[in-house]
Amino acid sequence: FQTMAAVRRALEESETAPVTATPEKRPSIAVLPFLNMNRDEENDFFCDGLTEELINALSQLKNLRVVSRSTVFQFKGKIEDIRQIGEKLQVATALEGSVRKAGNRLRITAQLVNLSDGCQIWSQRFDREMKDIFDVQDELTLAIVGHLKVRLVGDEQPAVVKRSHDNPEAYTLYLKGRYHQHRLTAEGYQRALGCFHEAIALEARNARAYAGIAEIYTYLSIVGIGPPNDFMPKAKAAAMQALEIDESLAEANSALGLVHLWHDWDWLSAQRRLRRAVELSPGNPDVHTNLAMLLTRLGRSEEAMLEAQYAVGIDPLALQAQFGLADTQFLGRFPLARLIDQCRNVIELVPQALWPHWYLIDAYGVNGDFDKIPGAIETARPLAAGEPISEGIFGWAYALAGHTVEAHRILDTLQKRRTQHYCPATPISWIYLGLGEYQQALDWLDIAYDERDPLLAMVFVNPSHDALRADPRFDSLLRRMNFGGELPTV
Repeated sequence: FQTMAAVRRALEESETAPVTATPEKRPSIAVLPFLNMNRDEENDFFCDGLTEELINALSQLKNLRVVSRSTVFQFKGKIEDIRQIGEKLQVATALEGSVRKAGNRLRITAQLVNLSDGCQIWSQRFDREMKDIFDVQDELTLAIVGHLKVRLVGDEQPAVVKRSHDNPEAYTLYLKGRYHQHRLTAEGYQRALGCFHEAIALEARNARAYAGIAEIYTYLSIVGIGPPNDFMPKAKAAAMQALEIDESLAEANSALGLVHLWHDWDWLSAQRRLRRAVELSPGNPDVHTNLAMLLTRLGRSEEAMLEAQYAVGIDPLALQAQFGLADTQFLGRFPLARLIDQCRNVIELVPQALWPHWYLIDAYGVNGDFDKIPGAIETARPLAAGEPISEGIFGWAYALAGHTVEAHRILDTLQKRRTQHYCPATPISWIYLGLGEYQQALDWLDIAYDERDPLLAMVFVNPSHDALRADPRFDSLLRRMNFGGELPTV
């Protein structure tokens, strides 16, 4: 394939090439988590949701760099000097706020702070009823933009003040769903799905609730919680419903693009939707990361690196952006020394993050640093808690390092798990690859194809599959996944 040649040329890049993009010199802001003055869970999700809504609205402005939700929420509940926060986030301004709720009445206070000197630029208090929350959000967003002197031209102003809900009760349920979704637990996802469905029951044309449903089912499929052939059609139906309601919703375009990427293997449609999401929300690092992950899997590593670097440039502390960069560096076959340094830095900053351990072990395996593998796995194992993606990586790496007994033990555990409930096939194929049992690896890749395992999407570029590339069975698999011939571009 012609694109594989481009991937291999990336190996020749200089070790000194920059890893991250330099943040652009443009107005920048961090919307810090609004304080819950009621100190109860019911108001907590509302505060979190209001913060997220403001971040989403401001991210639609091309002239403003907005720190992502995942980054600012690292500061939730922490007492820290706001100027120190500004230095960590590399932003010039911050929005602080609080919410007090009494029955159906709201008191929202907000202040915009210049982080260079800690001086207040603007502040305002809003005493409203819950039914006026949409007006409050509009006023807050436009006031921030006005005081940052970001010029609204063309179609940007409607995007900022555009409303995605009309029913306050449905909106509250949507915010509650997002609150549970961001807990990143099985219980949280189930509760989020319930909230989104309740919101839709109250407001049938609730595009963002449908997009949230699509996001959850896609994620559950990728991490192997349930069968993709059950979950992904639900994700696709929800994403398409969201787009039917509002084609200009970035979350909906991104959600459908990810279904095309991880399940349909419809590369052209995935590109169109993910590029549309970037167009609609250019300041959102997650949409750039999603596009980078698609381009990486198509072998377009240099384009992918630009998107991944841009995402990190928008928000250097965002774990999702750092994940996308690591993914691009490994699958795009950039120098492994840079990937190893990045993973070690992320582990030091966020010790509870699991994915940097994946890529560190991957790098050791591909680089032939077999003596480092056992220690790296033992460090990662408590974080992994037996989940299948990690176990597949561990088994593959143990096999490469000559620890075949441990590799077979993991293999047996995953295969037995499949007799009890769903477990993805791709991690099992990885272990057979490490053991050098290539026909068994191909057998499991075929099973993964039948089950539409999202992890299979990396098969075209994954360095661990290089030993299979001369096998006709592997060539057949790639063509069935639409990797054959000249891949489409948009």
